[in-house]
Amino acid sequence: MYLCFTHTMKHAFIITAYKNAQQLNDLVSQLDDADAFFYIHIDKRSDLLQSPALDALKTKKNVFFHREPVKVYWGGFSHLKSFVMLLEEVLRNRQIDYVHTISAQCFPTMSFKKFDEFFVANNGNEYISWMELPSKSWTGGGLDRIQYYHLNDVMDPKKMLYQRFHSRFINLQKKLRIRRRLNTYFPKFYGGGTWWSLSRPALDYVFEQMRQKPGLFGRFKHTHCAEEIFFQTILMNSAFKDKIVSDDLRYIDWSTRNGNCPANLDETDFEKIIASNKLFARKFELPLSAKLAERLREKIDSEE
Repeated sequence: MYLCFTHTMKHAFIITAYKNAQQLNDLVSQLDDADAFFYIHIDKRSDLLQSPALDALKTKKNVFFHREPVKVYWGGFSHLKSFVMLLEEVLRNRQIDYVHTISAQCFPTMSFKKFDEFFVANNGNEYISWMELPSKSWTGGGLDRIQYYHLNDVMDPKKMLYQRFHSRFINLQKKLRIRRRLNTYFPKFYGGGTWWSLSRPALDYVFEQMRQKPGLFGRFKHTHCAEEIFFQTILMNSAFKDKIVSDDLRYIDWSTRNGNCPANLDETDFEKIIASNKLFARKFELPLSAKLAERLREKIDSEE
């Protein structure tokens, strides 16, 4: 008699959330497995953690809520800080093979079994989108995000006062020829997407760099969308660059649709999501995205 052993990996999902407890519950439920661990950061400005709808989630042994949440502002260093705080917790778990960043507005496109099979087949690859800066893909080339001081964590970028003041603040720095040094730690800077799937060795290396270069993490304070530059820059200036696939494996429609950019997805996106072969889709906004989530759930159930 022959015994067949299926090789599996241990996956950690870093989830940032600030609203809609049911959406967070649904996301965890779809990915829940003996080989899955969830590390969740709830924006300190949100009352989501007090929601009774999360009571069951709090009792699960493979779900961890960060004990000291921070206030997260769009484009602020605070978003990167929330990732790093959760990663410190993740890397204490020596079982973890791959780590995936998602938000509560993401949804998987396949069963956990198929998800795991993908990483078993592609073990050693790092999935994070990247481009060398400056790049025509970003307004201003992208280096301006780290050359000048940005106030995303000082003033709420969603408020009109920020929008009126911040462009003048940047122009004043240019007029006064104030430029922050770029090459203190790396010869080149890289940027890309917020969301990624990286291996333990790659993330161990990121933390090793932070230990060896004590000022590195702090250098990204007052940077616009620091989380879109930090990981790309460290890894693309390392031996891991040859293992990086410039694909974040997330389906995102960057048009302005359904009241948002990137677009809030709806049922009409189903076929495009499936054809993309991505592992996650975002953004999901309830109730608009409810039927799309239902169709994806039916597809996932048929694979299990």
